[in-house]
Amino acid sequence: VKEIVDKVIEDAKIEAVGSIYKQFEPHGVTCVVLISESHISLHTWPEYGLVNLDVFTCGDPHQAEVAFQSFLKYFAPESYRHYVLDRG
Repeated sequence: VKEIVDKVIEDAKIEAVGSIYKQFEPHGVTCVVLISESHISLHTWPEYGLVNLDVFTCGDPHQAEVAFQSFLKYFAPESYRHYVLDRG
């Protein structure tokens, strides 16, 4: 997961300022990446084939969309739901 997150950050030209990853047993990962404009959070449940993702930015919304599209490319889900919320 970390390799995918790193690629997404690079693809979207986002500035990461810190991160934390938690590996669960027997499987699953949660990560939060602090970005200069807010955060990216990701939670996985491999046993259900599920990933929940939040790309939150108070910066350029285009970067958030690029990040989301990159996650789609790398995870290649069979289906997904995409919500864009104006939190401002």
